[in-house]
Amino acid sequence: MLKRNLSCNHYGRTHGDVLPDGEALSHAVTAVLDKGAEIIRLAEEERRKYEDG
Repeated sequence: MLKRNLSCNHYGRTHGDVLPDGEALSHAVTAVLDKGAEIIRLAEEERRKYEDG
């Protein structure tokens, strides 16, 4: 519980007192997950290059 409060306080100090709505937060999380999936895919491709070559 304390950690959550610290996170919210930190967010408020760095981004004003406005917290993102659920939809904006969902889009942000989806973007991060998509980027992570892309990084993993690229890393796997690179690994295959070195294993095959």
